Amino acid sequence: MPPKQPTDEAGWQRWFAVELFNHTWGFLDKKDTLTQEEKDEMLAAAMASRFHWGKVGEPKNHAIGDWQISRVYAQRGDGPEAVRYGQKSLNACVGHALGPFFTGYAHEAIARGRKLEGDEVEYDKHLKLAHRLAEQVEEEDDRKMLVDDLRYIEAM
Repeated sequence: MPPKQPTDEAGWQRWFAVELFNHTWGFLDKKDTLTQEEKDEMLAAAMASRFHWGKVGEPKNHAIGDWQISRVYAQRGDGPEAVRYGQKSLNACVGHALGPFFTGYAHEAIARGRKLEGDEVEYDKHLKLAHRLAEQVEEEDDRKMLVDDLRYIEAM
């Protein structure tokens, strides 16, 4: 049986936000080098997902969407934009007290972008903040995921 289709605009907005977010992850998880066309589609999908979450989401969805855009820019090698969207994510996390997991990931995004920019001071600052927040994450799987991503950045 096919999934139930949304019946109102908000439902469709939510559906597109989720579908586009997951579509973006397909590119982020891809092991092969992305073509320029794939990089462009990945960015468009992340931006579109964030657009739809901006219409129907809560601050947590906005923070996650901005974090994903930061990650996409980092994968594209664009440090300044990765930092900009990481900062937007951090602002949402701090402004809405979203907790150590989401705030840790916002710092992870900024650290990733700063590393691409070659700004070792800011990279180190945000990496340390993310590690401190990771220690506060209660859910073991979430904590491990964040720590693994931080280790990945350190190995870049």
